[in-house]
Amino acid sequence: MMKKLLLFTLLGSLFFAQQKEGATPAIYDKYPKGQSDYNGGNVQFYKELHQLIIDKKIQPCESKTELYSVRFVVYPDATIKFVKEENPEKAEKNKCAFDLTRKLFKYLDGWKPAEIDGQKVAAITSMIIFPDALFDKYVEGYDAVNYYGPPAEFPGGVQAFRKKFSRNVNANGFKWDQRIQLVMYFKIDENGNAVDFRMDPSSGNADFDEMLIKSAKWIKDKWKPATLHGVNIKTGFRFPITLGEN
Repeated sequence: MMKKLLLFTLLGSLFFAQQKEGATPAIYDKYPKGQSDYNGGNVQFYKELHQLIIDKKIQPCESKTELYSVRFVVYPDATIKFVKEENPEKAEKNKCAFDLTRKLFKYLDGWKPAEIDGQKVAAITSMIIFPDALFDKYVEGYDAVNYYGPPAEFPGGVQAFRKKFSRNVNANGFKWDQRIQLVMYFKIDENGNAVDFRMDPSSGNADFDEMLIKSAKWIKDKWKPATLHGVNIKTGFRFPITLGEN
């Protein structure tokens, strides 16, 4: 009986290991800090993309303000796969830039997989495509990140936002016996609206977190959006919150 039990255990362990080996590899949601997703970095990526536009005789986009941030997975074998577009309307609005990525990215061969603990892994990354800078206006050494304007700005500055937020906070019914430091993250969209709120770290109390988020959502003032190449873009904002005595 003992031999049968031992054999069953060994076979079960082997089956589990085979299942684990055959499982779909994890896809990380971003590259580790300091790692590049393209050999030669962004400058080399845009240089090769510009050359492909010339070689493939791609026609310039009619709109000179199209701007598209394309997200895709780079796999350990340096192949890529586009991430499903979460905002079809935005892709349609920037259709020429969107189509450019689908036509030309398959010819680029400099993708550099992310590495974790010395192992190549699949990870999501993104590239900014502003077609008007990639055709006849292209300049040697071009990198889209050099064309960001000032960050998103609240009327009167962040202190004005903090004052309005503090007036909205109602901590009645919530108690804490020590100083708490939290961070609220949200995004400012192209129209100056604050969206996509979340707490990280959380207070540990879902109701309290929701009260803080609502206190921020109730502020209806429009932000001045950040820009890239003069075009309004959606960007993230980090808002530290300290509760308790200093």
